[in-house]
Amino acid sequence: MADWNLAQEQTPDPKRKEPTWKEWHIPELRVPCIQANANVVVVEQSQDSTFDYWLRISTLDKGNPLHVPVKLAPYHRKVLHGRTINTSTTLLRRKGVWWLTLSFDEDVPLQTEPSAPRVGVDVGIANFITTSTGKHYGTFQGKLAKRHKRDREKRRRKAKLRACLKKKGVEKLPSTSNTSGQRLSRHVRQEINRAVNQMILDHPDARIVYEDLSVASMRFKAKAMNAYLYASHLAHIPEQIAWATAKRGVAAHTVKAAYSSQECHRCHCVDRANRPDQSTFFCVVCHHREHADHNAALNLSSRFGDKALAGCKNKGEVKALLMKRHEEWKQKNRACVVCPPVQLGLWDHPATSTDVG
Repeated sequence: MADWNLAQEQTPDPKRKEPTWKEWHIPELRVPCIQANANVVVVEQSQDSTFDYWLRISTLDKGNPLHVPVKLAPYHRKVLHGRTINTSTTLLRRKGVWWLTLSFDEDVPLQTEPSAPRVGVDVGIANFITTSTGKHYGTFQGKLAKRHKRDREKRRRKAKLRACLKKKGVEKLPSTSNTSGQRLSRHVRQEINRAVNQMILDHPDARIVYEDLSVASMRFKAKAMNAYLYASHLAHIPEQIAWATAKRGVAAHTVKAAYSSQECHRCHCVDRANRPDQSTFFCVVCHHREHADHNAALNLSSRFGDKALAGCKNKGEVKALLMKRHEEWKQKNRACVVCPPVQLGLWDHPATSTDVG
């Protein structure tokens, strides 16, 4: 306050308001979580006790640490047998119970043969995963989409209530987040994990080729579609594929995703008109009809090892290369594009018509 009075005396500024005192907003610790390394928490093997491990937790009282016993379940004991536990640990208190998270490093050798068949994987909302073998895994449509719609309407109602209370001068405003939205997010990720695991189980000896997807750059004009895209967690699918394949020793590779949904797998024609609707692919040149996701998966599979396509720096170079291959396909198959006839007559004005006869 003294600084403000001094500043006003030296250079008066009528637009500058007098500062007011506000109480400090002290955060409230609701869910205790301790992430520590060996300097704070050390996991020690139990020697002469019924417990499996002891946690030695350092305190401010030097030389007097806390010792917390740890009892493992049979499953955890089996998984950790013969492995070296990492020094980083996490302690989380949930519903009055403390949970301990331990981790270990594991080197999984690559088990995929060099001559293994390739399986392209297309990522989408209607079908989380579509393979080049014609199989579909998981979907956001149906029950998950209905739950997302209800949750979005609930958040919009809360946002309107919050704006109304803020306008009336209410200090403590309700939050727009809710537990149902968090629960829906977890369920969507679980469905994605199930789809990825089932896809890998159905193709154990294959080389997985999936698109290098950038969800952050995806935008729609409608806000509802952007919310639908955000709730589907598409960015989680490539991450889960990379993690699940590395865990099982399956070879997985990413390829450029540009125009994979508009390119015809047969003639390489790139055109938006090839997608008359979301699920259908119909080439305007060779009239090849197929499920849109299956056609994209076939394109991704064929792009593995394509050095010319991998060397393209942007989408323009990718499209130019694909159209060049399309022209080569037309010359090889002696194909020509037949345009529909153009009507020359002006039927509304017979006097100016150019029709003959």
